Amino acid sequence: MPGYVMHLAVAERIIKLCNINCDEVANSIRIGSIIPDTKKGDNKKESHFWTDDNFKEFVRIPSVEDFLKKYSTRLSNPYVFGVYAHLYLDYIFVSEYWKKHFSFMDNYMREATLFNEVDMVKMLQEDRVVTRKEFFSSEMYYGDYDRLNSYIISKYNIKAPELTEQIKQDSTIISEVCFAEVEDILRDMIGFVDKSDKDISYPQTKVFNLEELEALIEEVSQRLVTVYKANN
Repeated sequence: MPGYVMHLAVAERIIKLCNINCDEVANSIRIGSIIPDTKKGDNKKESHFWTDDNFKEFVRIPSVEDFLKKYSTRLSNPYVFGVYAHLYLDYIFVSEYWKKHFSFMDNYMREATLFNEVDMVKMLQEDRVVTRKEFFSSEMYYGDYDRLNSYIISKYNIKAPELTEQIKQDSTIISEVCFAEVEDILRDMIGFVDKSDKDISYPQTKVFNLEELEALIEEVSQRLVTVYKANN
């Protein structure tokens, strides 16, 4: 899944492209766009609208359809729209970006789809195979998030959200994430953005193609702008 800084980048693009000048509206979109990631481990199943079948898969794609069945009439609420934006970016990221760049296999180099079956990862652009543990490590996949964060925060002029009273009220709309349970984690996320070095230097990534990530952020943002305008 994309890191929460990338979700905030999409939120900032939506705010800019839609000329949202109300601070409270913008803040609600920002918070909504990261709150699903405040859930950890198996608890992400609910906040990301993974179905029972999909939860067994290694490539866990959010059911945007299920989210819309429940909350489509509330998309005019900026917080709800932010959550939708989060799920939509996750959906595109794993169904399109992952599919293009990575292939997942078992120890016998056979294609694997179930979460407990994947042992190896093939990086398709490099024709290179590494273990699952090596791939999802601070050296490679998760390390790239660390290498990218300051660059993305600076490039997209990401602003740290605020935990306002309005957010506490709006958060009751989405039953899959209880604000009281995740407030401390949200504060940690916000604190990271607020204190991050504003480093615009081009990072050297190990796994991600930065140009493609930027193109993905823009494409997803443009699609979400259309949805936002249709509901406001």
